[in-house]
Formats: sequence, structure tokens, C-alpha cells
Amino acid sequence: MRFILYIFILLLISCKNNKKIKLVPNNQTSKISWINKPRSVYASENIHFTFKTDTINSDILLFINNDYGSSILQPQVKNNQLTFIIPKHFSSVSGVLNYAIVINKKKILTDKLIIKPQKKTTLLETYCGPPYIVASKTDYSMLVVIPNDIYDNPNRSNYTAYELYRNAPLNTNINTTELLSYKNIYSKTKTGKIFVRTYIDSLKSKLLELSILSNNPTNFSISFDRNNSFADGKELTTFKTSVIKDQFNNIIENGTIVSFYISNDDTHLKAYGKTNNGIAVTKFVHPEKIKSFNIKAYVEGFASSNSLNIKYTKKID
Repeated sequence: MRFILYIFILLLISCKNNKKIKLVPNNQTSKISWINKPRSVYASENIHFTFKTDTINSDILLFINNDYGSSILQPQVKNNQLTFIIPKHFSSVSGVLNYAIVINKKKILTDKLIIKPQKKTTLLETYCGPPYIVASKTDYSMLVVIPNDIYDNPNRSNYTAYELYRNAPLNTNINTTELLSYKNIYSKTKTGKIFVRTYIDSLKSKLLELSILSNNPTNFSISFDRNNSFADGKELTTFKTSVIKDQFNNIIENGTIVSFYISNDDTHLKAYGKTNNGIAVTKFVHPEKIKSFNIKAYVEGFASSNSLNIKYTKKID
């Protein structure tokens, strides 16, 4: 154990003696003479900082960071000039690139570089939601568009939104000023599909689809059908709604639940039916005793039907 400790101490002394870095005293200020100091560039351009300093033999580093990470760069020295080359994965990201020059672990200078996205748009990121809106003149879906350059940087562009509803096209020019923009796609009073696409020059986004669903149902009527009126506990009475529609005369969506309330003085029953093409159907087993029932149907919270009074009589032998 002592032998290993002895070897370790010898290695530390050796490393200390071989280190030949000129330290900058705390009271000394390093002078930097810039040769190339970019302020603003476009994404993917070759970026390098070049300068001269009176402490050329010192330990000089360049710290850089942006929204995607940080790195430490060492200079290339030639003819008493120091050049720092910014890696591509930093120079291709638009935004602010902050940097600092550090000499002998002492921060000498801090500044920033603005990297702008390329002017040419190569991708239109689009989102439109919600994908379902109800028939009306007020409900809407929002189309959001982000034009990107080849490095996926948002840039500013003028694009066109194309809207198609029942073969009626509508084009709207939209200017992107805040890196992204939006357009409200308003519903129509009739159900159907709206197709939306954005394009700039020859570049097109994917085709987006919106569905216009029927609005809230309005009041409706019910009817019944049966083979006989006998209270035998065997036969069935069928209850059926009229075609249920909304205020714009659209047939309500398939699968809408209609509740049928069947009651008299001492009995309260409930049956359900799901709409198909706007009509809901349910069946009720005849009672075993002579009774009369009141029947009324509801689309809970929205619409109701008329009331029916049905009598079940004694079976004739």
C-alpha cells in the first residue's frame, strides 16, 4: 500500500513540473484585437471568430451555448492568430448563440451572435384542431402554420391557406410575423367535411380534414306499434322516434342515446334506444295485468318528445 501511494505522489509531482502555461495575473488585463467577429449570420454559414491577444501562450478557451446545449472550444493558432470554428450543429440552429472568451480560467469577454433562419421555406408544419366542430356560425377550428427552413428553423413567410367545403374553394393569404401564425376555420350550418391545406410557391402542406357534426337536437315526436293491446306479459310494444334534427335541419349523429320513460301511479320504468339515421327504437314487454302507461322520450339535457298514453286490456279467451 505504501508503495502505491509513493508512485501516486511521484506522478503528481511529474505532472506539475511538465505544465508550462503562462498564467495571467489578476491585476493584468488581456487585450484582444478582433480580426473576424460576426454579429449576425444565416443558419449553416461557416462561423469562426478570429483575434489576436497579448497572452497567446495562455490557456484560451471559447465557451458557447444556445437553447440546445453548451460546448467548450479550443482555438486553432496560426501566425499569432487564434481562430475558433463553431461546429455545424450549433451554427445550423437559429436564435441567439452566447459565447465567452476565457483566458486562464478568467472570463475576458462575453457577447452574443444572432443566427437567422434561411429565407427559403422547405417545410410547412401545420396543425388544425379540434378535428370536430358542430354546425353553426360560431364554432371554429384553428389552423396553425409554422414555416421552416431546411434545418427545421421557423422562418417568416407569406403563405396561402386553401379551404374546400362542398366544392367551394376559399383562398386566404396569411403573413407570418411571429414565427407562427393561425387562421380560424369557421363551421358551416350544414354537416360535412372541410379540407384545409397551406402552400407557398410550389410547396404544399399535408391535407387536413375537419368534420362538421350536427348541433344539439331539437324537440321530436314518438309513436308506438303493437300487434295487440293484451296484458299477457308476452307481447312487445315498439316505441319509435321521428327523425331527430338540429336547428339547422341536420340529422343528429348516429348513436345518440334517447331515453324512454314509461310510468304510471305505481310503476316507473326506463328504456333506451340509439339513433340510426336520426331515429331511435326501443321495445317494451306488455304487463301481466291491466294497466295504463304514460310514455315520454328525452335526449337528456337537450330535447324531449310528446307524451303518449297507452292502455293494456284483458286478453279475450
